[in-house]
Amino acid sequence: MKPLTGFTALATLMVLFASTAALAQSAQHLADANSAVYPEQSGYVLANGVFIYYTSFGKGDPLVVVHGGPGADHTYFLPYLAPLARTHRLIFIDERGSGRSQKLQDVSQYTVENMVEDLEGVRVALNLGKISLLGHSYGGVLAQA
Repeated sequence: MKPLTGFTALATLMVLFASTAALAQSAQHLADANSAVYPEQSGYVLANGVFIYYTSFGKGDPLVVVHGGPGADHTYFLPYLAPLARTHRLIFIDERGSGRSQKLQDVSQYTVENMVEDLEGVRVALNLGKISLLGHSYGGVLAQA
């Protein structure tokens, strides 16, 4: 067998690299699909001029969870809704003025319309596309609106 030289050696290395990368990506995809680990992502979205806190984890179609209140936060849903993460990407938000979200001095800014726009801003910023909404108490009002 002749040793590989020049262009042939480079082409062979490129094919080997591409094959190895494809195999690694396939293995990672299978590991992710069967993983018992659900990484959490959290942060703030500037929605409708207000910083809205969110936290997200799970696999599947997005389910945005809206808490009661106003004045409460998303934490009372956990651990009760955590099992839904097996089939849905759960996105919990803290409404404006609640939890870790921005508090406003002007109380006239706390309207159903503004809070619905906040939800839409989070949906767009997180590139969620079509979502399902789950609202509890006042969050149910926002989900219906």
